[in-house]
Amino acid sequence: MTSNKVDGVAEVLAARSDTGTVWLFDPQRIWRDSHRPAMIFNPLTCVTDTVSAGEVASIFETSSAPNAGQGKGDAQFDSQGRDFLSWCLLAAAKATAR
Repeated sequence: MTSNKVDGVAEVLAARSDTGTVWLFDPQRIWRDSHRPAMIFNPLTCVTDTVSAGEVASIFETSSAPNAGQGKGDAQFDSQGRDFLSWCLLAAAKATAR
């Protein structure tokens, strides 16, 4: 359901709650009154070592590449950029873990 008003949200939530957990994406706070988001995803929580940092960096690299999925790019600079991003992610994860 997509809406910018509260109309029907309660009914949809009630009907879907029988199937299990219901997730509601409400960035404009139409349904909730709290200023704190109900759910926060921090990709740095997945980063614990160089391997996991490389995996997260690959996600960002793949999703932001201008020729994503076409196999085009610069083999030298793409790998260096991914490595640099993974080290930055690891440093940020270690800094926030303190």
